Amino acid sequence: MAKVSNEETKSYEQVGKVAEEVFAAFRTVLAFNAQTSEQARYASKLQGTSKYAVLKGLIYGFYIGLLSTIVYWTTALGLLSGAWLMNTGKNQTLDIGKIAVIVTAITEGIQFLGDVAPCLKDFADACILVLPIAQHIDEAEGRVKTLTKQFKLSKELAVSEGVTKLTSGNPMKVTFDNVSFSYPSRKERLVLNKASFTINAGQTVALIGGSGSGKSTCIQLLLRFYELTDGHIKINDRNIVEFDLYDYHEAIAVVNQEPVLFATSIQDNIRFGKINSTQDDVIEAAKQAHAHDFIMKLPQGYDTMVGERGAQLSGGQRQRIVLARALIRKPNLLILDEATSALDPSSEKIIQQALERSCKGRRTTLVIAHRLSTIRNADWIIVLEDGAVVEQGSHDDLIAANYIYANLFKNYPAETINVQSSEIANVHESEDFSTEIILSQEINNIQTNESEVNRTSFEETDAELLIDESPYGSLRSLVNLLKLNSPEWPYLLTASLFTIAFCAVSPAFSISMVQSIDAFSECSFSARMTKLYIFTAIIITLGIVVVIFSVIAQGSLAVAGARLTNRLRIKTFGCILRQEVGWFDEAENSVGSLCSCLATDTLEIQKLTGVRFGLVIHSVSILLIALVLGMIFSWALTLVAYALLAVVFINAILNVRRNTRLATLFQKLVLEYSDLVTQSVRNIRTVYQLNRQYEILKSFANIMERRLAIPSILKSGLSFALSYPVITFMLPALCSLTLVLLDHNLIDSQRTIFSTELARSSASAKRLCRIFKRKPMIDNWSTEGHIIENFSGSIEFENVTFAYPTRKSLPVLNKFHLAIKPGQSVALVGSSGCGKSTVIQLLERFYDCNEGRV
Repeated sequence: MAKVSNEETKSYEQVGKVAEEVFAAFRTVLAFNAQTSEQARYASKLQGTSKYAVLKGLIYGFYIGLLSTIVYWTTALGLLSGAWLMNTGKNQTLDIGKIAVIVTAITEGIQFLGDVAPCLKDFADACILVLPIAQHIDEAEGRVKTLTKQFKLSKELAVSEGVTKLTSGNPMKVTFDNVSFSYPSRKERLVLNKASFTINAGQTVALIGGSGSGKSTCIQLLLRFYELTDGHIKINDRNIVEFDLYDYHEAIAVVNQEPVLFATSIQDNIRFGKINSTQDDVIEAAKQAHAHDFIMKLPQGYDTMVGERGAQLSGGQRQRIVLARALIRKPNLLILDEATSALDPSSEKIIQQALERSCKGRRTTLVIAHRLSTIRNADWIIVLEDGAVVEQGSHDDLIAANYIYANLFKNYPAETINVQSSEIANVHESEDFSTEIILSQEINNIQTNESEVNRTSFEETDAELLIDESPYGSLRSLVNLLKLNSPEWPYLLTASLFTIAFCAVSPAFSISMVQSIDAFSECSFSARMTKLYIFTAIIITLGIVVVIFSVIAQGSLAVAGARLTNRLRIKTFGCILRQEVGWFDEAENSVGSLCSCLATDTLEIQKLTGVRFGLVIHSVSILLIALVLGMIFSWALTLVAYALLAVVFINAILNVRRNTRLATLFQKLVLEYSDLVTQSVRNIRTVYQLNRQYEILKSFANIMERRLAIPSILKSGLSFALSYPVITFMLPALCSLTLVLLDHNLIDSQRTIFSTELARSSASAKRLCRIFKRKPMIDNWSTEGHIIENFSGSIEFENVTFAYPTRKSLPVLNKFHLAIKPGQSVALVGSSGCGKSTVIQLLERFYDCNEGRV
């Protein structure tokens, strides 16, 4: 079971990667109209997962049947052996009463193993998941042990013994001494080859070079993301491995070309650069980054939520906030990787002047830039080619040298030379950043938002799935979703029939056991043994039959459950891709929460068509069979027994309602920590650059340790505990029943456990029904409307007014009018946040206008 669970987990990981990839690039998927192809790709990945669920069902069915077989055969063997021992006279005190006690004690112990059967698959899944988690923890702690205890929650514990601290407030001297490096995934290719250069303390140095020359690799090595292959990097003439890593990162600030923000307020994002900073510090940093004015124009000012990865802000606004986050640290070393590429020329000039004033002699600055003004003003320029330093010096010196830098300067007009970094260092691919020389004008990148993680929306389905907010609404939603399992009715019917047959074997066994006990009343040993042999053979046959019935029943349920899960996943995935972009802007629809919904909620529904559905059929069947047999043997005692069972049923119903509320609360916590984990892992480099892994770990720990659910958990536990004494008290009250009724008293802990599962499944069903029922404001899969046959390229914006759904009080476009004639090439220019990217998004119909038309 564990091995199969491991393979199933691996297959679902591949499916989850597709979903996360598509949701993270939803605008790109929508822009290329690739929803259908992405859903087909997702469905193809799901095809290989069903076989593991079916195999687990067959294994579980064999386990359940085998337990019954062991009970049956143990009983038959015990009675037969007891009869033989009584006849031999070796044990004079042995009688049928003692034999019955011994056999019952053994079989009851075996039956308790069946009580844990519903949890067997969950236990196997948990064992498989724990192993990689433990391996990751051990591996991570082993790798950083010699550097710092950076996986401790307390920053005080993060300071390693025997390491050097940087002197705060003093600029760094950086030295690369014959540095060679190759990424772990491509060890045969040297990205840096004996690169040597020195950045003196307080200098501003520009690092330039072509695509793959190793510029961003230098930054990553300087930040200690990787260890060197050869050579040394020194800070203030000391090897960087000698410094405490936490303290080292605190002294450095980085501003990347692709600004990364976290889904919190502007103030918190800036304060992420320096946790103990005051409000005045935040405002001062924002002013230095030329961000204060636009922040104050927002409805909530510094408390404005930026959305996931800053989706609520323009590219230039995000970059200024990231710059403010760096400046608030007052670092010894400031690294700017295309830090002003998304800013308009006037803002860039102001920020450049502010940076020059703040950096001059006070801190060391390392710049990767493509604009001539930035490069020219640097104290020192280093030119890289194929991982080696081929040129370095001041601007005038390099022009006089008439080599690579001079050729770049001569080949392009002085104000448009660009050695543009377009490198994207990927942790998994271990690629170096790439650069390209391009001719550009002073314009903003109008497609900044295209690569953002966006929130997707839920789909309207053709099924009549009603959402009911009443206390029983979750159960109704669950029933509606289970209707989607109707195509598998042959499997469900087969499972039901064989489950009933499985239950019918039990009273047959009980009757055979009664007859075997009755054989002890025979005076003749031969007659006694003959009767025992006959019914022992019957019991052995029943033991074989019960395994077959159980395997067929559980296998059929596994097939139905696996198909329902895949159908729900595909439908949910399609629903998400069908919605308008504006739905992504809502806080509860992050990539992490959507992936969690897609994975966990569908599995919760599957549980009711798998093992739990089998328990329902088993319970109903056993109750009906016990009722019929009980009425035949003693109707009075049967009525007493079922009156006591009513107490258990009422307790179970109350437990379902209580656990439904608990499951809803639990889902909210799951979504919260899923968002935190998704953001942290996706932006892990930014987390390490900011040195904020400790704060994130604390936030995660706080979420996991919340005590909000403790009262509900205690009530649920109390309800579960009450089921045991009720059943225990039933046994003495029913001791005069026949062994048939006593044997069929199977309303045990499995049914109480099932009430908890039912609650979780009901809560998941309610959430999925909301997804299916929601009608998108812009249906991305709609085939209605006018089809453009001959698009000439004529575009017109007529008095367009627009505000984003999350900030309706702040119009981005106001009575905007623009006419573009066919064949024209039109440039949109303007300051950050003026609406350039919004024009593109409206043209893509990511949003609809509030007024006017396009």
